[in-house]
Amino acid sequence: MKNEENNTRETIDHLKQIILIKYKLFKFQMAENSARFGASVVSSVSAYIVLFLCVIFTSVAIAYAVAEFTGYTYLGFAAIAAFYLLLFIALKYVWKRVIRRMLMDFFIKNMFEKNEQ
Repeated sequence: MKNEENNTRETIDHLKQIILIKYKLFKFQMAENSARFGASVVSSVSAYIVLFLCVIFTSVAIAYAVAEFTGYTYLGFAAIAAFYLLLFIALKYVWKRVIRRMLMDFFIKNMFEKNEQ
């Protein structure tokens, strides 16, 4: 009888240890995923800020080039503004059909790749 009680207690102690180990493992995995996500966000935001600045400066340069060609400064900037307006309309039209689906597929693929590693 005592042998069975000892076996039961040992089994319960082992189960408690297993649960504790799985809990710690889960915490470490969540910390790793959170850190990976944070690093990804910071690096992506930094890259997009640099890209945004490049687009702004390039747009100003092109606007001045068009202004030099036409002789009117406002025409250069108006041409660039019209280009961005057309680009916005085109992206807005295509967004739901193509881009959103591509982004969803990209994020789902990245989530499963990270979980498999």
